Amino acid sequence: MPKLLPIWPMAAPTRASEIEYERFRAPLFARKGWALIYLVDDDDAVRDSLALLLGAHGFEVAAFASAAEFAQVPRRQEKACLILDHHLPGMTGLEFLASPAGAALGLPVILITGMADSSLSARARALGVCAFLEKPVSESRLLGAIARALES
Repeated sequence: MPKLLPIWPMAAPTRASEIEYERFRAPLFARKGWALIYLVDDDDAVRDSLALLLGAHGFEVAAFASAAEFAQVPRRQEKACLILDHHLPGMTGLEFLASPAGAALGLPVILITGMADSSLSARARALGVCAFLEKPVSESRLLGAIARALES
């Protein structure tokens, strides 16, 4: 079962964090409606960090440690996208997308990797990946890719 994380808790602002608090009080996407982000990354620290970041921006996050774990869970929301790490145990992100389970997703996919090259990017595009991001990925690039994915 996926680990569903709550929206970032709202803390009372302090003088030093007024601006930061305002960002969390009015999440970027909360005004546009609820969206579910499926997150697949085998690195616990990366997965937890991205889940917290996305939760702070108003997304519901279902996090998985492998593509096989993700493939077993039924999709339950129309407005959703998948953030998929390329280097996973068992099968790579691209191998998953090329599999029958990956081909039947019906979700926009954002592929992230720590080791990018032009051939990997080209293969990802050929499999329908809507964004290809290299780790460490910046908050603005990730949120921009998610916004474009959810609009498609």
